[in-house]
Amino acid sequence: EDDVEVLKVLFLIKYVKEIPSNIENLATLMVNHIDDDKIDRKKKIEESLKRLLKETLVQKNGNEYIFLTNEEQDVNNEIKNIPIDIGEIILKVGEEIFTGIYSENRYRYNVRYHFDFNKIIDTRYLSSQRHDIGLQIITPYYDAGEELSEQELKMMSARENNLIVRLPADTTFLDEMEEILKIRTYLRQKGGANSTSVIKEIKIRKSGEVTKREERVKTLLIEAIKNAEIYANLQKLDINSKNPVERINEGFKFLIDGIYNKLNYIETFVESNKDLNYILIDNRQ
Repeated sequence: EDDVEVLKVLFLIKYVKEIPSNIENLATLMVNHIDDDKIDRKKKIEESLKRLLKETLVQKNGNEYIFLTNEEQDVNNEIKNIPIDIGEIILKVGEEIFTGIYSENRYRYNVRYHFDFNKIIDTRYLSSQRHDIGLQIITPYYDAGEELSEQELKMMSARENNLIVRLPADTTFLDEMEEILKIRTYLRQKGGANSTSVIKEIKIRKSGEVTKREERVKTLLIEAIKNAEIYANLQKLDINSKNPVERINEGFKFLIDGIYNKLNYIETFVESNKDLNYILIDNRQ
């Protein structure tokens, strides 16, 4: 009975843009008496929504729940059954981090010294060349979801001279990326197919849904990096900055200070063997 009532309310507000179909609004709309327990009502609605999602009668998009017509149910069932390799999900997340959030190709230690670095997500390299240092992002899917201990992460940071950024355990950004890849695959497969006007309209809405999900993935990843654990040179770093780029740059500085600990001894920067010969000649005179 609760499921039917929730479904009715979602149907009524499906095309009402002014009322986001989130749990808070659903609970408000479903209050029967002024003294109803809203917290208890929200719990019941959440349970109903879980069942409705399982039966593909509604769809979750962010924190909103959307009533699905028969045609939308058919499309969503097709999308739901599209298999996506976990490796592809992880690589796409890595691309988003290394192109949309930390897009630097070299870490600028100072005016003179810039360092190329390997771009790694879990165990997958996104950079073709191999460099002396690296930035390794660890997702909740690393090693089949087995959680690494602090000691293991410290050892990992030293083994390959990597700055380790271990993201929190929340998998929402990975779930969102999987959904994006499923929808893209569906749209690509059905792109040239003859469709009714209703299905064409659904495809257009699905394209818009991908855009919103992509925005959410970026927002979720920024938050994840803000709250990530960072390791370098056998240590867990205490970096308070909440800007993802600043956190990573501070980590790189600590990594390089530990590896090239006599870098600051160099007073004259040498760009070529010719420059070095001039310095040696001057020192002999």
